[in-house]
Amino acid sequence: MLVLFLLFPLIVYAEDIDITFYRNSYSPFETVQANIIINNITLSKGLDVSNFVFLRSDNSSINIAKNLVKVNNSFYVVYFDLPNLSAGNYDFGLANVNYIKENSFKIGRFLAKLQVTSEDKQILSIRPGYVFNKVVTNQESPFTLFIRNGGTNIITVYFQKEGDFFNFGPVHKINLAPSYSNTVDVKTSLFGKNMSVFNGVVKIIYDSKNYLIPFNIMRTDFTPIVENTTISNVTIPSKELNYSGLTLTTLSDKPISNLSVTINVEEYYPPGQIVLRNSAGAGLHNLRYILSGSVNSMFQIQPSSIDVLEDKESAVFLFGLNNSYDFFNGRYSGSLNFVSDEGVELNVPLDVSVFGIPLPTGKDSISIVNETNITKEVPQDVSVSSDEDKGFSVWLVILIIVIIFLLVIFYLYKKTKRKKEEFEGFVERVKMRQS
Repeated sequence: MLVLFLLFPLIVYAEDIDITFYRNSYSPFETVQANIIINNITLSKGLDVSNFVFLRSDNSSINIAKNLVKVNNSFYVVYFDLPNLSAGNYDFGLANVNYIKENSFKIGRFLAKLQVTSEDKQILSIRPGYVFNKVVTNQESPFTLFIRNGGTNIITVYFQKEGDFFNFGPVHKINLAPSYSNTVDVKTSLFGKNMSVFNGVVKIIYDSKNYLIPFNIMRTDFTPIVENTTISNVTIPSKELNYSGLTLTTLSDKPISNLSVTINVEEYYPPGQIVLRNSAGAGLHNLRYILSGSVNSMFQIQPSSIDVLEDKESAVFLFGLNNSYDFFNGRYSGSLNFVSDEGVELNVPLDVSVFGIPLPTGKDSISIVNETNITKEVPQDVSVSSDEDKGFSVWLVILIIVIIFLLVIFYLYKKTKRKKEEFEGFVERVKMRQS
C-alpha cells in the first residue's frame, strides 16, 4: 500500500474537502504548498488547475501560476508563488467542483483562509513543491530542485533529507544573494531495493523558516520477492489478487451486468453516472475503460482513467453520448471494458438501439436494411420517380382532360348550329309553298 508523507501544520477547512497549508502564513514571493484531501464525497470529474481560485476580500480574482499534482482520486497537492500582495487574509480554494454526495450530483465551492505577512528580508521560493513519480523496475527518478532569493538579504540555505533512496551529492549548503537563484540535483538509488513504494522528504532550511518537500516514488510493475513462511511444516502462501474483483453498479448500488441503451437522435440525453467498485484485494493502477465493437465511438466517459483505485474503494464515471458521432438508425452491439495494469478486467455487454433519423428520398439513392439491421444509404442504378415528376404528370392529365372537354363542347355546338340552319331552311320552304 502506498504510504504518503502528509504534512498538516494547519487544517483550515474540514468537511467534504480539506485544504491544508504547509505553513501558518506566507510572505509575497514565497511558495505556498497545500494538500487537497477529498473526504466525504466522490468527484465526478477530476480536479485541474482551472478549479483553483485565489481571491481578495472583495471576491476579485488574483492571477497566479498554479502547479497541480494528482496522487490519487482523493489526494491532490497544489503549489504556487505568491505575487506582491498587501498583508492580510485572502481566500484560496476550489470552485465549480463536480461531485456526488448521498447519491446527488452537486457543484460546490471550497475555500480556505490564507494569511499573507509583510516580511521582505528572508524570502525564498522553490520548485517543485511536491514530487510524485511512477517508475518501472530498474528505472531511477532524479529531479532538479530550483530555489530563488526573493528578499532583500543574503540567505544561507541548508539541505537535509528523510529517506535512504536519494541524496544531494556533495551539496549541503549554498549562499544566495538577493534576486539570485540556484539549482540542486536530487539523485535516486532505487536499483537493488526490493520495494514498490519509496517515501521521503527534502528539507530546505533557512533563517527561522523551512520548506518540506514530500518525495514519493511508486513502481508500477513491481513484483515483490516473497519467501513463503513455514511454521511447523505448514506453508502460509501470500495473498492472491482477485482478477474478478471489479463490479459496476448504479449510484444506488444496484449491480449492472449489461447495458442496454435506446437513443432517439431528436432528443437530448444528459450524462448518467455509473460506479466502478474494487474488490480485487489490492489497489489497482492505471484503471481505464475501453469501448469495443460497433459502439466504440458512440459514447464519452469521464474520467478516461484513474491513477489508483484502492481496495474496497469506488469511482464514479460520467457516461454520456458523443455528440459529434454520426448516428444511423439500427441496432449495435459491443462491450464496455475496464482494465488495470495488474490485469484485473471487467467486461460489460453493451447493446444500443438508434432511431429517429428520417429516411432520405431521391432518385439517386434508396434505403435498405442489411443483415445487422443497420439502415444505410447505398447508390443504385435504378430510376425512382420523384415528387417533381409526379406533379408534372398530374398537370399533364388535367391539361388533356380540359382539351377533350373543349373538343366535346365544340362538337356539340357545331352539331346544334347545323340543325338550327336546317330547321330555318325548312321554315322558309314552307312559307314559300303557302305563298
